[in-house]
Amino acid sequence: MKTPLIVLSAASAEIDKVQLLSIGADDHVVKPFGVRELLARIRAVLRRTSPRDTKVIEFGQVEVDLTRRVVRRAGQELKLARARRYSIPFGDTNTALTPAPWTPM
Repeated sequence: MKTPLIVLSAASAEIDKVQLLSIGADDHVVKPFGVRELLARIRAVLRRTSPRDTKVIEFGQVEVDLTRRVVRRAGQELKLARARRYSIPFGDTNTALTPAPWTPM
């Protein structure tokens, strides 16, 4: 596994940033910087470079990545509609399914 590299420097010229990124830096932060920005950049680099413990289910040409919530068929990512939740009211004589209020996952 490649170790991520974030360069902290006073060099703010575009050519300096381009050279650092070209020789292998994953990110570049110009001094002075805030601690929150640095921590956010560290988390972002780790998201991109860390091996993931992905859970993928495959059947035929369909692949479901449960970690990333992506579905592919024959290598092409499918655009899926947001799932709707349904509820059945108790004590009601009407047993038809009605959409439940939308709640974020």
